[in-house]
Amino acid sequence: MIYWVLVYFKNKSDCKSFLQGKQLSLPTLLSFHLIHNSMNAHSYSTITLRASRSWIGWWVGTTGFMIFIIIFSLSTEILNYIWAIYMAIFFFFVGLVRTSKQNNLKISHSFIEGGLFFRNKTSWDQISRVYSDLDYLYWEEITKSQKVKTHKVPYEHWGRECVQNGKKVSKELALEWIQKLRESKSVRERIELISEFVTIRTIRKKEIAELSQEQQKKAKALLQKYKNAGGEYRMERRNEIRQYFEQKGWVLPQPKVSEGKKVMGYIFIILVFGFWIWFFIFAFSR
Repeated sequence: MIYWVLVYFKNKSDCKSFLQGKQLSLPTLLSFHLIHNSMNAHSYSTITLRASRSWIGWWVGTTGFMIFIIIFSLSTEILNYIWAIYMAIFFFFVGLVRTSKQNNLKISHSFIEGGLFFRNKTSWDQISRVYSDLDYLYWEEITKSQKVKTHKVPYEHWGRECVQNGKKVSKELALEWIQKLRESKSVRERIELISEFVTIRTIRKKEIAELSQEQQKKAKALLQKYKNAGGEYRMERRNEIRQYFEQKGWVLPQPKVSEGKKVMGYIFIILVFGFWIWFFIFAFSR
């Protein structure tokens, strides 16, 4: 009976008003207190990370562009719109899968759960390793038969959005959270950590020199990766590190860029956009 009173009155003041003036025995009051605390702990001991608004924006923009190509090809009759239709359908369904609840990453005081098409739930004492690459976050599970199973969840450079507070969580920050929870010794400690993670605070910007020794070590390692990032996914990797620094309140030292480099950068961006426009016109006109 007590449980359903608590479920019905989710607001504390409403529940207090309901019980006020009622003669309850000491065991009943103790039961009420224990169940109430248990329910509060459960409600604040889970973090759900869903697709970020940036990713949704990219999905909507890409799908919209493909629809524009279809309309343009139908109106001008100079492009083959069949491939554009296939691509639009592909991006649309990829977005539906990626933004569904099935694709959320759930971090609880007792387990981590996630997946792409099939969800995998692993308790913290079974996780042996956590790592990531450009598009996925991985964790390794030690099964009862002592076999190692690797699970993954999509986690791109856009990051994910925390359902509990609406804040963006970079991949690097999510890895840090998971690592801390994995190393925690008790459920109580994990609940406290999760509560700390989702609490919104005003963060004071700090230079690297102001950080603790451990934080400085990590910041310098990431800064080195930021400077040395190269290749095809240079911008994505840099964006991940930049997000992490912002979310931690650390100041990311920015190198001075000459006017010549800025001009070259603008020219490069224009050429990239020009290439993709030419590519789609060429591909769909065949």
